[in-house]
Amino acid sequence: MNVHITRLRTALLGTIQIAGTHGGIVRVQLDDDGDRLRGDLLRQYPDASFKRPSTMTVEAGRVIRGYLGGGSDPSGVPIVLPDAGFSTRVWRFLQRIPFGQVRTYGAVARGVRSPRAVRAVGQACGRNPVPLVVP
Repeated sequence: MNVHITRLRTALLGTIQIAGTHGGIVRVQLDDDGDRLRGDLLRQYPDASFKRPSTMTVEAGRVIRGYLGGGSDPSGVPIVLPDAGFSTRVWRFLQRIPFGQVRTYGAVARGVRSPRAVRAVGQACGRNPVPLVVP
């Protein structure tokens, strides 16, 4: 599987790395540690072959840069979320929160029908593979 990686320098967050496959963006990493990014991707996609930026990853970078500069919501960037059970349910719920609104971990836990899983929601948010695109 080809994984295309775009590195993006931003004034607000420094270097951001964006990785995508033919289906969409699979990882947004908020640092410039390329070895860590490739290692994480190889755990998820053992047959990954790393390639130069693609049109999709470059466009995702443009949208993210615009968002960080006060532009529009990046939720239209195509993404591919891993099948991570509960965490995936949390990430999908986060995608449905209207732009500009916030929810507590407790509200998200109730939203995914696991009202006592507040800590697990926090952990899922911390493991979000596509921050900025999925808030």
